[in-house]
Amino acid sequence: MLELTADQLKALEQVRQNEVIEKIMLEIRQYNPQWLEQKGQWQTIQYLKDYREKAWALQIEEPDTVESFMRFGLQFPGFEETPGFIRWMKRPVNDTPEQRFHDYESVMDFVQGQRAWRAALKTGMPE
Repeated sequence: MLELTADQLKALEQVRQNEVIEKIMLEIRQYNPQWLEQKGQWQTIQYLKDYREKAWALQIEEPDTVESFMRFGLQFPGFEETPGFIRWMKRPVNDTPEQRFHDYESVMDFVQGQRAWRAALKTGMPE
């Protein structure tokens, strides 16, 4: 059986983390190349790394949740500095930071859906 040292495990994790950034960059390049061209590749990579660091600072460690946090930061820049998000993450519950973020994402999806629904009603869309 192969056994890895703590340093080897750490190095593998760093490679995996960078692969996530590469994956997101490929998706941006595929679906929104104009945005990437406007922002620049290196600035976007740094932006994603910054969001990864912000997730870790909030004790969000689970890799899929860190990725979701980075994606949310692309969609809603600066969300992590809003009073609502800060209050949400600091509320006195026994949830993990990952669960708190997932719950926040769900609430924001609902809010966005409600806004879209109201906008559709204003345009005369049938109920």
